[in-house]
Amino acid sequence: MQAKALVFAGIFVMMILSNMLSRKRVFGGKEIKDVSQANPTYLTPDGKTFAIWGLIYLMELVMVIAQLIPSDTTEEIFARKCPITGLDVRERLMLAFVIVAVWLPLFINEFFLGSLIFLVGYLGLLVSAYTDLAPKMLSGVEQVVLFSVGVSLNTSWAVVATFVSFLQYLGTIGWKTSSVAGNVPVACGTVVFVGYLGCVQAFLGHDFAWAFVAAWACMGISRTQTNPDQASFPMKAMSSTLASVAKYTAYAVMVTMVASVVALAVA
Repeated sequence: MQAKALVFAGIFVMMILSNMLSRKRVFGGKEIKDVSQANPTYLTPDGKTFAIWGLIYLMELVMVIAQLIPSDTTEEIFARKCPITGLDVRERLMLAFVIVAVWLPLFINEFFLGSLIFLVGYLGLLVSAYTDLAPKMLSGVEQVVLFSVGVSLNTSWAVVATFVSFLQYLGTIGWKTSSVAGNVPVACGTVVFVGYLGCVQAFLGHDFAWAFVAAWACMGISRTQTNPDQASFPMKAMSSTLASVAKYTAYAVMVTMVASVVALAVA
């Protein structure tokens, strides 16, 4: 198992290196920000929102380091198998990390259908791993911090990213409103769904990492629709309705997080 733990760590490093190369514009002379700005959707959050990746990778690094330290408990957690694929937790996450490395050049070169397909696979693998690493599947705060938080953050963000990618693809085949992929009603519905998942995860799953990302993403979507930035989003397409829905959805998730903390404290 220690050999698999080392391979897992190596694939994580490969994914990080792939991200670094993308920032250096190695994959086609562009980076993710350029493609996102050139292909706006009504669900695209503002640039500040993408800073969440720093926290995601930090907490996944914590997980990768922790799983390198041999213990019966760690091996029991990472040996849990998916009932559908038979893959254990490490194998599912390794595949997810490989997909990210492949997805980057696809997205940067604007192969939106291919990138969407890979992103759906990525989300599926993360959700599958999350079912074994969710806070309620672990024992104590230490295990949650070491093994759950990184995957929770990543999975919650991947939900939003998959919806954005879907709209980007639909935009390439003609579904645009004021030169922006998608429309306001669909975006509002998606935001409410993301917020609903955040509330459920906070109150029923006690997963504050997931809920935090849901609220963070909704606030980023609200800022896109509130703060004029012609380079990122056409000002004529900005929607005060979407801005309000996203903002108050984020507030609802935050309130639910506080309510969940209070409920845990008095239980």
